Amino acid sequence: MKQKLYLIFILLLVFSFANAQKSIVKGYVFDKENNTKLIGANVVLTPTNFGDASDNDGYFVIKNVKPGKYQIQVLYLGYKRAEKTISVSSGKEITLNFYLERGSIILSPTEIHVRRKVTFSNTKTKILESTLEQEATRDVGDLLRQVPNVSGVRKGGSAIDPVIRGFKFDQLNVILDGGIRVEGGCPNRMDPVSSHVEMEDIETIEVIKGPYTLRYGPTFGGVINLITKKPKAFNTEKFEVHARAVKGYESNWDGDKEHLQVYGGNNRVYFSLSGSQSRYDDYTDGRGEVISSGFHKWNHSAELGFRPAENQEILLSYNESHGRDVYYSALPMDEREDNTNIMSIDYTAKNLSEKISDIKIKVYRSKVEHIMDNKEKPFGDTVAAISAIDPTNTGGRAEIGLNTGENGKLFIGTDYENIDKDGTRTKNFYVMPPTPMGMPIKVEDIWTNSNIQNNGIFVEYSNRFGTIELITAARVDFNRGTTEDMNVYKFVKGGKDTIQQSIDDVNTNFTNLSFSLGLSKQLSENISVGLGLGRGVRSPGMVERFIRLLPVGYDQYDYLGNPLLEPEANNQADLNIEYTNKDIGGFKVNLFYSYITNFIAAKEVPPSYVKQNTSSVLGVKQFYNSQDAVMFSGFEFTYSTPSEFKMGGQLIAAYTQGTMGEAYSKLTTIENDPVSEIPPFEANILLHYKMFNDKLIPRVSYRIVAEQNKISESYGEKNTPGFSVANFGLVYKYSKLLTLAGGINNIFDNDYYEHLNRRMLGSHDNIYEPGRAFYINMIVNL
Repeated sequence: MKQKLYLIFILLLVFSFANAQKSIVKGYVFDKENNTKLIGANVVLTPTNFGDASDNDGYFVIKNVKPGKYQIQVLYLGYKRAEKTISVSSGKEITLNFYLERGSIILSPTEIHVRRKVTFSNTKTKILESTLEQEATRDVGDLLRQVPNVSGVRKGGSAIDPVIRGFKFDQLNVILDGGIRVEGGCPNRMDPVSSHVEMEDIETIEVIKGPYTLRYGPTFGGVINLITKKPKAFNTEKFEVHARAVKGYESNWDGDKEHLQVYGGNNRVYFSLSGSQSRYDDYTDGRGEVISSGFHKWNHSAELGFRPAENQEILLSYNESHGRDVYYSALPMDEREDNTNIMSIDYTAKNLSEKISDIKIKVYRSKVEHIMDNKEKPFGDTVAAISAIDPTNTGGRAEIGLNTGENGKLFIGTDYENIDKDGTRTKNFYVMPPTPMGMPIKVEDIWTNSNIQNNGIFVEYSNRFGTIELITAARVDFNRGTTEDMNVYKFVKGGKDTIQQSIDDVNTNFTNLSFSLGLSKQLSENISVGLGLGRGVRSPGMVERFIRLLPVGYDQYDYLGNPLLEPEANNQADLNIEYTNKDIGGFKVNLFYSYITNFIAAKEVPPSYVKQNTSSVLGVKQFYNSQDAVMFSGFEFTYSTPSEFKMGGQLIAAYTQGTMGEAYSKLTTIENDPVSEIPPFEANILLHYKMFNDKLIPRVSYRIVAEQNKISESYGEKNTPGFSVANFGLVYKYSKLLTLAGGINNIFDNDYYEHLNRRMLGSHDNIYEPGRAFYINMIVNL
């Protein structure tokens, strides 16, 4: 089997087509204020069906252009439109550079579909830096909850864990800068990947729904790519130095944050130095209750880039982030200390030949030191517990891009990830009499020398045939997991469950095949239709395989890992319809359906098999693979007014539902139980008005969320009441140097909570969201 897979890979590697000599329009897109190159700008050549989006170097290229006169437009959210008229001659290349002025501030996370470029329509969302600066969000997960069908699990005041269409945790591929992975230390995910990067360090967030993008690791339910600010080459030989500062304040939390970045260089050598700090107290919810949620975080980073040749770049990056006294009102412990460092080296080469479009190589190492304790929890005076966990993740990726024919592009590459995780929990029993050695102490293993390795080989091919666009991808993953001895309880459907008391030196190996196919058709100038079909397979994660009796779920049970788990597979289809009209705006509709096999769930095990390790939990559950398929379905709808309108906005609606064919409440079988932790239907109305040549933009948003009564009996969920919340914001661009953004969140001080908010520790009530809060952000560019 492996020999066949490698043969297919080799054949794809040598696969190429001859390029005919055609006219080409190419160039770069820059920020006019600081000469930095812009990523993801839409470049459209009218009245043709051609276009491109600027890459990580700000570079775009439009091939196969017939001779004639054209209008070329460049659009980038948060910037003013740029246009040029060009004349194209046969067999010639035209090089154009665009310098965009900052203009309209982006009003909300908006789905960007680059028309006339091969892509999965409506499954990709980009959130730009301008959005991050004008919001009062405290972490990435908080901001992502504004994206249609993206929600989050709140356990405290920060580190909200993203959920896309009901997929969460290891079902999502969350990466930094197109390939860096971070393994969190906390089994309860108080430090998900998104918590290890500060908001002010992010340039763009990409959210890709579904198992379609396979170039950046195993993808099951979606990809979240957090692209941080990196130094970019300037368009000059003169050495320049610039600075950017952000200062923010939020009333409810008495919270403040500051960020400073100094960057500069020329067209050969460039650098960036940055640092930030945020300090927030507990917040008050709409009922007037104080929620334990304060935190103190800071970080600093340094990047150095240089170009050994005009079309090559080497980038060295180092980032440190720290957390102290981070409180989680839903968890049995608080984060006392977190220290994370991430190092990476990137090599990029562009346009090496007519055949080779680019080569990208990345190597990284991320290290987390995570310490938790219960000293400020209600039961901390009887048993003092301290957990110390030190995961390390090392890996990298390499890919080559090949031009195949007039419009074709082929990417071939490999990636590798190695996770080492070890940790213990130490308990001091104050209620027990001292021994001759002192207070009674118990040391428990959380993970014992656990390791997961994943090596993947991937290929992606795209092409355009007239008005039809094609993109297809495949990857093979070789996954290996090891740990020391563990107990396993095996669930047998239709038969007697069996107990295997111990497995020594656990070693599991999987070979997973994932693939996707996307087709889109431009039916007319205004209407396009797209269909995506994909199968994403992922191996079980560290918690699912190796966790040792900790309450890591919603349902207040101790959980026990299962090293015998099989990989779960998501077979998904997305249907996308888009209509655009320059006079009335654009409509986008997405319908999706997922059919999941080997779904990883949890079932209670008898107390006679294993005793709970946490006094306040209801029992012990162990992970297992459901033998019945699990199904997800839903939709997203977006209407946006034309960007030229002074008065405009968006209407957004989204809904997801999921059903397990068979689940368990204790040892009782439940048929067609709803999947747990899925948010209800919601709709958002966003309005804005551009004043004084886009210098002043007031905006209003109104969010309506329905009651969630499709709840999981097997996980002990309860109905969540519906609610509505209104927010007001104001952006004032005083000059190129100064921008002010402020507003009021939860204007009417409503008391409400999201369905995915975890329960308060020792209570049946979910954590309520913050009440009314005033905020202001000041952004200075020098």
